[in-house]
Amino acid sequence: MKSDWKMSAAATCEPSTRRLFVDAIAEWLNNTATDLPFTDLYNMAGHGHYRNNDNGDLIKFAARPVQGAHFALLAIGGKGGNTTSPR
Repeated sequence: MKSDWKMSAAATCEPSTRRLFVDAIAEWLNNTATDLPFTDLYNMAGHGHYRNNDNGDLIKFAARPVQGAHFALLAIGGKGGNTTSPR
């Protein structure tokens, strides 16, 4: 799962759908044990840790510039956008 894409998509959704995206990321952050910075690539199934490459080594996408996409909600108006503006 890519958290940066989820947040970018959430910024375009209705508030109830947006909350589903944000809650899913919060769930991962709150319930996955890791000693690395927040990642933009992680497993949703199983233990939820970082993904493995074809060789079985962990892919540690941590603290990458794409994390700026998490600010997409702020960019469209604070608490998830202006619901009075036309879509």
